[in-house]
Amino acid sequence: MKIERYFVVFFLGVYVLFFSGCALTGGERSSRRDSRGADSSSMSQIDPGEDRPNAEYDKMADILKFEDIPIPAGFALEMKDSFIFRNDALRVGIVKYIGRGDISVVTSFFKRQMPLFNWELINSIEYYKSILTLRKDSQACVIIVETIGNRVEITIASCPNTKG
Repeated sequence: MKIERYFVVFFLGVYVLFFSGCALTGGERSSRRDSRGADSSSMSQIDPGEDRPNAEYDKMADILKFEDIPIPAGFALEMKDSFIFRNDALRVGIVKYIGRGDISVVTSFFKRQMPLFNWELINSIEYYKSILTLRKDSQACVIIVETIGNRVEITIASCPNTKG
């Protein structure tokens, strides 16, 4: 009950921050394997594309990612719908990716890959969309995979894990 309240407070705070002006523009990711055999696409460089600005874009795109959350190949970061705040004591944010694929395949990707980054699956709800709740040390993570039109959207929210 206490954890649910923290998640509600977190997501309300994120909602206020998100819709009060945190906006940038998008890019995409490539996929490769790291030494653990994990698909480390979240650690690869974001390709800004031809219509994006220069090094400034690359710098911002590199900031808007969670290093310990892998992303399936073929999904592009939607920077305008993403933000991350972090300092020495805190990491909180929402990132959104757009791509094509099947929800069950994308959900299976996260179920297989997240443990390789030391995330523990707490629960999952899978119906027309998939919602995965995970935790790792002092972080909590919610991953939502859903179909919007002919695209698949992945929304990842991460915040401090409250003990209680």
